[in-house]
Amino acid sequence: MGKTIHIAVLEPSVLIFEGLSGIAERMDLPIRMKHIGSVQELEKLLSCHNYELILLNPSYIQHNARQFQSLKKEAPDTRWIGIGYAVFDSTTMAFFDEVISITDPLERIALVMRKTPEPSGPKDNENGSLLSEREKEVLQQLAVGLSNKEIADKLNISINTVITHRKNITIKTGIKTVSGLTIYAVVNKLASLDNIR
Repeated sequence: MGKTIHIAVLEPSVLIFEGLSGIAERMDLPIRMKHIGSVQELEKLLSCHNYELILLNPSYIQHNARQFQSLKKEAPDTRWIGIGYAVFDSTTMAFFDEVISITDPLERIALVMRKTPEPSGPKDNENGSLLSEREKEVLQQLAVGLSNKEIADKLNISINTVITHRKNITIKTGIKTVSGLTIYAVVNKLASLDNIR
């Protein structure tokens, strides 16, 4: 059957929690789920237990980004999954490793709940290896000061694709500013200080 996956669910709706529990049971997943009702309860839980996944209603972090970032740092080997059934701004949604929606098919929700996180470690970040090759190319162009349009023209891709790559870079690195991404590119030898405008 495999190792039991421990999941904490921070969601005010009992209906949503029971639905997720029912999916795990119906798909015969080796999962143990815990329903929690507050960020403080989650903090306490994380201080004494390891959870592979945290399923979280984005409304809990919408106005508490710092507290959420602090929680993520305390649990680096945990995957943070947003539960989407309302519209939230892209900044809030960028905090999550992945988002499931109540309109997703049963199989996709089960797949997300089945995935366990990769252990964190320095090898993941050496030379920017947590980024795809295309994301590295976009980051290199961004670091030398090109705009989204200039990057799109240079790499022969659409502006929307550039924006998607930039969002993925931000999610993977946790860095939101261009200056921060530029430093990341230099440190990981994806850009040279000589080429930066």
